[in-house]
Amino acid sequence: MKRLICATAVALTLVTAANSQTDPVAPLSVRVHDLTITSHTINVLATLAQKYHVVIGLYGTFIGDDSHDIAISLKDGTLDEVFDAIVRADPRLEWKQANNGAIHFIFLDTPLSLFDITVHSFDVEDPRRMQIADSLAQIPEIAGWLRDHRCDMYELIQGHFPNEWGKFAVHARDTPFSAVLDGIAARSGTYFWRAIQYSGVQCAINLGFPKDATPAQQQR
Repeated sequence: MKRLICATAVALTLVTAANSQTDPVAPLSVRVHDLTITSHTINVLATLAQKYHVVIGLYGTFIGDDSHDIAISLKDGTLDEVFDAIVRADPRLEWKQANNGAIHFIFLDTPLSLFDITVHSFDVEDPRRMQIADSLAQIPEIAGWLRDHRCDMYELIQGHFPNEWGKFAVHARDTPFSAVLDGIAARSGTYFWRAIQYSGVQCAINLGFPKDATPAQQQR
């Protein structure tokens, strides 16, 4: 396990515990009982984020076969033990915790510098679910990185269209792009985001949030 405390300043508070406390809660303090889950890594992380209301982000460049599942089981322990088990089961990844309470899983050696870029200002009121990737790609600092790297960023939707989000606002100042995504995940009630470049040949980043949000968190 690797932990890194990142300096961020987002003008909102992440919801990071099942009891919806406003202060960040470290994974060590989140109790886990009788947890058994087998699925693709992305699905495992999204399930954990929504079950325990801990914001989780996954990003980096992935090249290879992603057809295998991972199996995670814990009778009685803490959420950081679950995270350690995930990186043991999927050694492509490491995890770290930001000071806003969010957990980031990063592909080793291919972290994508885009998510460390400082966003000087981003404001959105009642963002639409199907438009959020385009809105984020238009942030000046993000648009500049994409242009310099000849890269596209979009969301590929498969299957049914995602549910629309409820009303909320995000206001960010001088914070890493990853923290902006953390804020959207927290306020939308989806709790999970992923941004993956699936090929090292052509830069195209698939950015997305779960299709379904937690209704209780869809509030301003």
